[in-house]
Amino acid sequence: MHPILFEIGPFTLRWYGTMIATACLVGYWVVRGEAQRNSIAVEKVEEFLLFAIVAAVIGARLYYVAFTEPEFSGTIHLRPWRSGGADLPFMELSWAG
Repeated sequence: MHPILFEIGPFTLRWYGTMIATACLVGYWVVRGEAQRNSIAVEKVEEFLLFAIVAAVIGARLYYVAFTEPEFSGTIHLRPWRSGGADLPFMELSWAG
């Protein structure tokens, strides 16, 4: 499968980002419906989903840095000036070797 869905000038939309966004939206829709059906406060569910999605993105980035990139070896460095990609634009936790 080609990783790029489409490009318009400098903007590139990739399949994996589209699929992750779709999964988050469908999950939100399903959980919201179940919360209403079971008389659970929708605000609490929305707050939980916000934290769950942020934690999942951070956890995925940490897994990527820890287990898939051979260039990250040695000491841990927190570099707030370097972008970590779409998932962590404010910092990158990496292993400097």
